[in-house]
Amino acid sequence: MAQVNYNFFCKQKHTDEYERYRFEYPNEIFSFIKEQLNEKTDVIALDVACGNGLATFELSKFCKFVLAIDPSENQLSNAKEKMNKKNVTNIKFERGSAETLEDLVKAHLENLESNEAHECFDLIVVAQALHWFNFDTFFRNVEKLLKPGGVFVAWGFTINEFKNQKAQEIQLDFYENTLKEYWTERRLIIDQKYKTIPFVPFPQLTSNHTLYDNRRISLQNYVKYIGTLSALNRYHERFGDEKKNQLLGDFQEKLLKALDLFSKEDEIDLNLPIHLLVTKKPTNHELYNNHVE
Repeated sequence: MAQVNYNFFCKQKHTDEYERYRFEYPNEIFSFIKEQLNEKTDVIALDVACGNGLATFELSKFCKFVLAIDPSENQLSNAKEKMNKKNVTNIKFERGSAETLEDLVKAHLENLESNEAHECFDLIVVAQALHWFNFDTFFRNVEKLLKPGGVFVAWGFTINEFKNQKAQEIQLDFYENTLKEYWTERRLIIDQKYKTIPFVPFPQLTSNHTLYDNRRISLQNYVKYIGTLSALNRYHERFGDEKKNQLLGDFQEKLLKALDLFSKEDEIDLNLPIHLLVTKKPTNHELYNNHVE
């Protein structure tokens, strides 16, 4: 599967909507990551396709240093502004892609406490972006850059699971039929819960997990979140603001009626599945034991 050009995530309008309407990641994700690290301290981490830093800032709370990269100058500008406001000093944001990690890493060896771009990260994460990468190239970099015992974690969301059957039917129709021609083939990778991604290193230590983001939000904010998805950006590129807003407005009105709400400001229960892919680089001891066995 070839790499997909995802420059529509870099445009100013999308960046602004992403900043305003994407949810903060739930604490359960980061508790899970710390468990995978066995509560290790002094963690050196790499956040690939970091966007505006939604995951990066949470990682910085328990990591010694985080190198965060993204191809979008607009996303990075927002991330750096937040970093300055928060007075966070253990993050470095850099422009770059998932396929050119080695050159970026070489420029930060001092922060990574390493002499070379090899086995220098305890943790590599990808939040909501892995399905866009060139898997072969990216995972070769992961295999090279993780320390023995280091952990790779990626996650992606599928659509909300409404308990209201009518609302769920409306959403599935919107997702699978209305937006059908605007999804790329890469969206299937998320729909398949990150279980079909090729070239994942260390298969003997690879696993898949599902968590849920449970919170209450307004119907309006949920629909605006839906408006940040890649298919809606492709729809916007073809038809513009008015048509996109009309499409989302119709979707919102149908959900409002199905959920028997009085207004778009009324809250709904969010039950958003988060699918995680985890792999771990074996330690020398684990390699020895596998060889003996």
